[in-house]
Parts: sequence; C-alpha cells; structure tokens
Amino acid sequence: MVVTPTEYIATPSPGRLRYGLFTASEPMPLARRGGGVAYDLDHCAAGALTVSQCVASAAKTFEEGGQNEALPFAVYAGVVCGPVGYSFDEFAAKARAALDAAEQGAVELALWTGLDGVGGNALGIDGFNNSSPTVLNPDDEENIKSVISALENFAYLTSGYGYEAYIHAPVSVAAYAGTDLIVPDGDLLRTPYGSVWVFGGGYPGTAAGGSVPAGGTTLYVTGKTNVWRSDDVNIPDPAQTLDRETNQQYVLAEREYAASFDCLLGEAEFTYTGGS
Repeated sequence: MVVTPTEYIATPSPGRLRYGLFTASEPMPLARRGGGVAYDLDHCAAGALTVSQCVASAAKTFEEGGQNEALPFAVYAGVVCGPVGYSFDEFAAKARAALDAAEQGAVELALWTGLDGVGGNALGIDGFNNSSPTVLNPDDEENIKSVISALENFAYLTSGYGYEAYIHAPVSVAAYAGTDLIVPDGDLLRTPYGSVWVFGGGYPGTAAGGSVPAGGTTLYVTGKTNVWRSDDVNIPDPAQTLDRETNQQYVLAEREYAASFDCLLGEAEFTYTGGS
C-alpha cells in the first residue's frame, strides 16, 4: 500500500476580524511608545438655561472641561514551534498572525477590567470596573429593552451628553438584543436611537469591583470610546528565544495600546432569564 504524505500548505486566510471594539473605535496611531495620550474634555460640559438677555440679566455658570488621560499597556502573543525549516521572516509572520488574532480581545478585556485578566493584576489604567461607574436600576432587569432604555436615558438625559453614546456589552447579549435593538449602519451596529453597540468578545460582563452578576451580565454606557496603538510591532530575534534543551522556538509579537472613554460611565445589569 502506498501511503501519501500529508501536504503542508500555507495557512488559509482566517477571514474578517470579528465585530468588536476595533470596529466601533478604529485604533488611531499611538505616536510615543510608553507615554500614552492626554486630551481636553470640553465636549463633556452640560448645557444650562437662563432667561432671555432681552428680558433680564442673570448669572451664568461655567464648567471646567477637564482632561482625560489614556495610559499605555502592552498586548502580546507568543507561539511555540520547532526551529527546523523556518526563516526569521516566517517566524515573525507566525507571531504576527497570533497577535492579529488575539489583540482585539485582549484590549477589550483591559478596557473593561483595567486588569491583565479577570481577577488578575492591575495594568495601571482606567477600566470600566475600576472607574466608579454610576449604577443604574432598569425597571426590568430581565428585559433587554428596559436595560438599554436605562443606559441611554442616563447618557442623554441625566448626563446631557450631546454626541453618540457607546453601549458596551459581552457578545452573549447580541442574541438577546436581536433585530429589535440592533440596527446595521455600514460597518457599525446601533441601537434604534443611534447609540453605537460595542459587542466585545473580550468583555467578561463583570460589574464594578469585578463581581459577576448571578444569572446575567453587566452592560456599560460611555461617551466616545477611543483606542490608540503603536504602528510598529516588536518581534524579538527568534535566535534569542530558542530553548536549546527542548529544541523549541519561542516567538513573540508585542504592541502597545491605550484606550479611553469620555464624559460618562454607567452600568446596568441584564438577567438572561427574561430574554427580550
């Protein structure tokens, strides 16, 4: 019997990157490695009312816009393979492919928790869980429409936010939101009112402080959400990462990120048992 050996071929394309944080907030260039970014928050000011100038003169109030700072953190992916048969460029391509697949989920996890993992170590950045969100109480936590109503009411009425709010939810929520609450808009998904959905595969659904809601998950609403990343990917020379005892090659790809959310942060719990 003739045994035909398996043909080793180039890895087929993995297809399109899934919908998530990078879709809703396409990463911008992070110019300075290790420095992060800071910017003014003039657009967070709330409007106020007074009588017409033609009728009477009245004292007016002024708000300080404040600043936002997004500190950097690193995302990396490592692969292990045998050293035989690959060039440096091929090793680098393997590490880069691993990073491309993993980095969106890692950034989502960092933005949600401020940690390197659920219950993990602090990254030194502001995440949803460690930024003292306003806890909202929907009329019906088992009804996803009631939850979204509470989040949008907090953003646009209570907070007076004048731009598109972002609704952050674990991917498990998408099936419950369905066509009633998800409106396609080009590459974006929106609520019927127009808020931007961010369904994150790396969003763990934990509430402030890291607790896990029983039988449900947490959703957050924020102002504009921004992501920055370094253009260059650091891939150390594979010759420096060869384990000569096991004859295995460790290949690493690493890139810096920063992420921020503006003006407001509210959280609400959704309990799955009620469906839509």
